[in-house]
Amino acid sequence: MLCKRSKGIGWGLLLVGILLVFTAFLAVAQDVDRATREANSPTLVVTETTSPPTLSTFTTTWTTEPLEDILNKLVSRDAELNYRDDIAQSWEVSADGLVWTFTLKLGVMFHDGTPCDAEAVAWNIETMRDGGASSYLYSAVQDAVAVDSVTLKLILKNPFPNLLYNVSNSFSGINSPTAVEKYGDDYGVTTVVGSGPYIFKEWVKGDHITLERNPDYTWGPSWMSNQGPAYFQTVIYRFVPEAVTKTMLLQAGEVDVVNEVDATAISAFKADQNVTVSITSGKRLIYMGLNVTKPPFDDVRVRQAMSYIVDRESITENVFHGAGLPAYNFLTPNVQPQVESPYTYDLQKANTLLADAGWTKNADGILEKDGQQFAIILWTESITDRVQIATVLQSEMAAVGIKATIQQFDSGSYGDMFKTGEQQAFIRLYGWDDMDIIEWFYNSKRIAAGTNKTRTNNSLLDFLFVKAEAMPTLEDRTFVYRLVHEYLLDQSAWVPIFYPAQVRAYRADLGGYNATLDHVYLLDLYRK
Repeated sequence: MLCKRSKGIGWGLLLVGILLVFTAFLAVAQDVDRATREANSPTLVVTETTSPPTLSTFTTTWTTEPLEDILNKLVSRDAELNYRDDIAQSWEVSADGLVWTFTLKLGVMFHDGTPCDAEAVAWNIETMRDGGASSYLYSAVQDAVAVDSVTLKLILKNPFPNLLYNVSNSFSGINSPTAVEKYGDDYGVTTVVGSGPYIFKEWVKGDHITLERNPDYTWGPSWMSNQGPAYFQTVIYRFVPEAVTKTMLLQAGEVDVVNEVDATAISAFKADQNVTVSITSGKRLIYMGLNVTKPPFDDVRVRQAMSYIVDRESITENVFHGAGLPAYNFLTPNVQPQVESPYTYDLQKANTLLADAGWTKNADGILEKDGQQFAIILWTESITDRVQIATVLQSEMAAVGIKATIQQFDSGSYGDMFKTGEQQAFIRLYGWDDMDIIEWFYNSKRIAAGTNKTRTNNSLLDFLFVKAEAMPTLEDRTFVYRLVHEYLLDQSAWVPIFYPAQVRAYRADLGGYNATLDHVYLLDLYRK
């Protein structure tokens, strides 16, 4: 018996020894693998179509990819859009839905050396709520309480089923309170400080943003393969609005990733063995907006006519070559509530509505009313597909007697132009996958900021927005937004045009490509 027991102990010790050797070998192999990937990955160049107005989440209404690399959020979303850990490793909600408790990861640090703890997160939430451009994200939060360094309680005014979406979206990145207070109005212009895998280095407006690897980063989301620092040392985001230029740069190997691929380039990229193309359903809508306070679009019949003038099917095929879907609703297809639109391409209905509104054609075929021609200015960004859409719309309007002059703006200044209220009609894109985007663009309190670009001032809508945000369940909230959506379709301040697919392309020598609807995650990315 003693002999058998000794043999058993011996075999056990041998297995333990083998396991220890294997573990050590695996660790060494992983270190070698990391060293190789880092050595092969000095610089990554990514193209962005539009240049942001600012990098401060507290003042911007348009975020940009680099912010996703600089700032962590309280909660992340994986490729299947499940809510997962980020700064918070777990969370729970009280039975009445009024208290959310988040447990944060230990040791998370901002790039300036200050702790990204519960107190810092609470400061970010309350600062955004009390005066940030996206204050609505936390309008349901009565109090953000740092119980201790890793425990955060959000005490709500009412149950709010959309909270996890709001704390995980691109406007909810957590900034260093010390840096925000130190730099004041220059924060988001000369610097931005987060706790993410990359550190802000420089921003040359209209040209590029440069980031450097955070060597101390060890708190990435658990659903990502790389649990250490990023592999690429330097990341350069270049702003390139022209589709042809982006295509040439990627094929020449001068850039590594194109985040928004023009539909005309897809076939060329697919034929290039040095390029990989990723096509998924998107969360974006391209639409034409109409200023409801400026003639002739202060007449709802004229706005409704515009929705019948646009041939969405033709634009989908001829401008975007089928890389997406024609749009008839204000929300993207994966977002509820979807409602049935009354509008199709129907010039007869358009002409009838215009005639009812008092517009008649003169001898030259141009619509006139009270001695004034139906002549408008159509704004658009100087982005290839937006200009193409504007050109098609100009032709479609001419078919019913409307004279449209196209005016182009660079992306950096376009957003601010809407604060003036001078717009008549404009081409715009949004990227969001939640029903509250309607409130964002149509609440009257956002007219002065230029976010409510149609300048809709409607007390009924404002009332419904308040009711929707106070609804205790997702079903109740969806019901209210369905009423809002139906009403807005009738009022026709937007003409939905196209849902672009999410088309990205990248050099085939890149490994670890990992993308969601929101972002190409650079943490896993390396050069083979």
